[in-house]
Formats: sequence, structure tokens, C-alpha cells
Amino acid sequence: MGSGVLNDQALLTETDYGYDTALRLLTVSQPTSINAQNPSVTYYYLANSSLPYQLVLKNSASTRMTTKRTYDYINRIGDILSTDASGRVISAFT
Repeated sequence: MGSGVLNDQALLTETDYGYDTALRLLTVSQPTSINAQNPSVTYYYLANSSLPYQLVLKNSASTRMTTKRTYDYINRIGDILSTDASGRVISAFT
């Protein structure tokens, strides 16, 4: 599934969305025909849940940032930690 923006019949941008069988968002990406960097985000969910615990942002095949989340026993966000490709902390919320 995807969407796009046209200007005078030229496709300016296109975004593709991927979903799993539980209809949870799995991927958001732009194809290389629109953006040579091919940016994408992949979502990972807790088992049997709609809560994402990890997001991975990439350009082409290179991971640029990973964000991990923790939740307490009533599904409130606990910690959020974002790291760059080398594992260096970009931002943290505890």
C-alpha cells in the first residue's frame, strides 16, 4: 500500500507502507526511484501487542538510528533510548 504526491503529472514523492497480519504498521519507506537514499523505518512490536518496542531508521541498507522503548505492567512507557549507528546515545528518556 502506498501514497504519492503529483505536481503537473510528475510524481514528487511516494511513500510505501507495509503491515503485518494483525494490521500493525511494519515499514514506511520511499522507493529508490523517488529518493536514492531509500529511507525507511521498521517497527518491531511486543508479542501479542500493538505496542512498538523498537524502531529502526535506515538509509539504503545502513542503519542510521535505533529507538527502543520499555513499558511497565500496565503498558505505560518507561524508558525511551535512541542510538546512532555506532551505538552512541542520541537521546534518552527515563
